[in-house]
Amino acid sequence: MKKILLTGLFLGTLILGGAGCAQKINSNEPVVATTIVPLTSVTKNILGDVADVQSVLPKGAEPHDVILSTRELEILQRTKAIVTLGLTLDDWIANGISAAESKAPVITASKFLNLPPGADDPHVWLSPARMIVMVQGIGAEMQKQFPESAEIIGLRTSAYVEKLRALDAEYRTLGALPQRNIVTLHDAFGYLAQDYNLNVVAVVKDIPEDNPSPAEIAAVIRTLEKYPQAALFGESELSPAILESVARDTGRTIFILNPLEVAEPEPETYISVMTQNLATLKEALGGAKK
Repeated sequence: MKKILLTGLFLGTLILGGAGCAQKINSNEPVVATTIVPLTSVTKNILGDVADVQSVLPKGAEPHDVILSTRELEILQRTKAIVTLGLTLDDWIANGISAAESKAPVITASKFLNLPPGADDPHVWLSPARMIVMVQGIGAEMQKQFPESAEIIGLRTSAYVEKLRALDAEYRTLGALPQRNIVTLHDAFGYLAQDYNLNVVAVVKDIPEDNPSPAEIAAVIRTLEKYPQAALFGESELSPAILESVARDTGRTIFILNPLEVAEPEPETYISVMTQNLATLKEALGGAKK
C-alpha cells in the first residue's frame, strides 16, 4: 500500500478556497465526502440534491496512490459525513481527516458486509450483490445524518437498490454459461467470481508497470498454457503496451474489464461500467448474443 502525500500548504489557506479547483464546492449545500469512485457514484444516487457529494480522490488518481491537494482538504474540512470503503484500501483518508481537523462521522461501507475475519481483498464493489448491501447500509446511515430528509433518502435508496437488483439478476446468468473458467492479470475479481459462479483458475501476478521482459512474458505463457480454454482478462488501467505484448506473445485474446478505480465519479458511473463489464464477460465466456 502506498502512503498518502499531503501537499505542502498550510491548512489556513483552505479557508480562502483552493485556486484552480477541478470541481467547485457548492457553499449553499451540506457536503458529503467519499474516497473512491464507486462510493461517490452510489452516494450521489442515495442523496440526490440533499447534499453535495464530493470525491476526495483526485481526478485520474488510483485509490492506492493518493496526493491530497487543497481542494480535497477543504472538502474534508467542510464535510458533514465521510464515506469510506475500508479493508485498508483508503486508510490514507485518516491523515487527511487529521490535517483538516474534521470531526465528521466516518461511514465504512465494507462493515455492512459479512466478510470472514482477516479478509483483505478490498474489491467488494465489483460484485453488484455486495454493492446492494453496502448501498442499503449507507442509505440508512445517511438518514441518520440528514433526519429532515430521511424519507426522500429512503425512497432514493430503495429505487437505486432496485436498479442494482436488476443488474445482479443479469450477472447471475453468467453461472449458466458452459465456459466459466477465467484467468486474470490482476486479483481484483475474486468477489465477482465467487458471487456469480465463475472459477478464477489463475491470477497472473506481478505484471510490471512498464513493458514486460521476455522472462516475464515467458512466465505468463507458462501460466496460460495450463489453462488453454480459460478466458483471459486484463484491466482498462493496465498499460496498453503491456496488454499488447501479452496478447502478441501468447496468441491469446485479452478481454478488458474496468475495475472502477479510475473513472468519472458520476451518478450513472457504477451501473454503466458494471453493465459494460457484464457484456465483456458474456462475450469472453461465449454467452454474447450474435
